[in-house]
Parts: sequence; C-alpha cells; structure tokens
Amino acid sequence: MTAGFDIDPAKTALLVLDYQNDIVHENGGLAPWGFAAQVKERNVIASTKEVIAASRRAGIPVIYVSVMFRADRSDVAENCGFFSAVKGLPVLVEETWGAAIHDELTPRPDEWLVKKKRISAFAGTEIELLLRALGRTTLVVLGVATNFTVEGTTRDACDAGYRVVLLEDCCAAGSEEMHRFSVEKILPLLATVTSAKEWIELVCGGASS
Repeated sequence: MTAGFDIDPAKTALLVLDYQNDIVHENGGLAPWGFAAQVKERNVIASTKEVIAASRRAGIPVIYVSVMFRADRSDVAENCGFFSAVKGLPVLVEETWGAAIHDELTPRPDEWLVKKKRISAFAGTEIELLLRALGRTTLVVLGVATNFTVEGTTRDACDAGYRVVLLEDCCAAGSEEMHRFSVEKILPLLATVTSAKEWIELVCGGASS
C-alpha cells in the first residue's frame, strides 16, 4: 500500500461493479469472453466477499452497480463494438438470472443497487446524487472488467472530483494481459492501487469473515 495511505470511513463508499452472473459466472452468457475464467483464476469472488464484509463492519456503505437492458434490446447503444456485440446476445437482460448479482455477493436489503446502460457507473445514472446524499468523497472501486467498467468509472470519478482507491485483486478482465496493462499503466495515474488484504487491514485490523 502507498506509504501514508489512509481513509475516513465516514466519507468513503465501496463501489461493487458488474459482478453479474452473465459476466462472472462460469455458466454466464459472456463466459466465452474470458471474464469468468479470469475471475475464477484470480479468486476474485472470495476476495470481494471479504472486502464487502469488512466494509460493512466498518460502517462503509456498499453500493452495487449493474449493467442491464430490456429484453427487446431497444436501450442498447450500438456506437462501439462492445455494445454492438451485447445487442446481438441474450445477455444482461433485466429481471433474469444473467443480470442478477452473483449469489455469493448478494446485496443486503438496506444496500443500494444502481442500474446502468453504459460502461461507467456515472454515465446516465443517479450515483452522484446518492454519493452526495451520503456525504462520500472517497470511492473504493472493484469489479469486472478492469479495462471496461472499472477503468471507465475511475476516469469519471476522478473528473468529478472523487478520490479513488482500486482493489486490484478484486478485479479481472478478459485476460490477465488486459488486466495487468490497466492496473499497471493506466489506473495508477488515476487512483491509489492496493489489495483486498491491505484494505481489510486498514478498515478492520485484518479481520475477515
């Protein structure tokens, strides 16, 4: 962890990005894209589960963000390759298993779920209104994919004036190469890059559930 790094739990929120079955589950519709295999190889679900539990114990709000679309695909943009591909697949359809958050990371009834239709959690959503209402200025970001939603959300958060902390081992991309490039070449210029273990030690003295 960066020397001198600290956080104020009263001003911090945890953003849990796109841990949906179609993306992170081995039986999900986007499994051929490599995300689920990398999530399994990097033990992302277990690490994320511990981070969520530690953040809850520290009183840090957990905000889930999910990408989902209508069954008729009328709300899917076609301006880039990612969206064009998704529009032609029966994936991330609202109110389906594929769009639901992975069972091991299910939100509590008192936690927030922000729905989006673009890459970044900030694009066309109410997340900034929520963060302002909660008085949060530091965002701890983790999710899949590293070079899509994580990087896009981090860029937008920086532009909006938030301090960002990235938990590298709670993220995955379609390949280890894409993940490493993002966390080594791009994200350190935008955020404090650290690990699940270091985060848990910081907020809970190392205890995990």
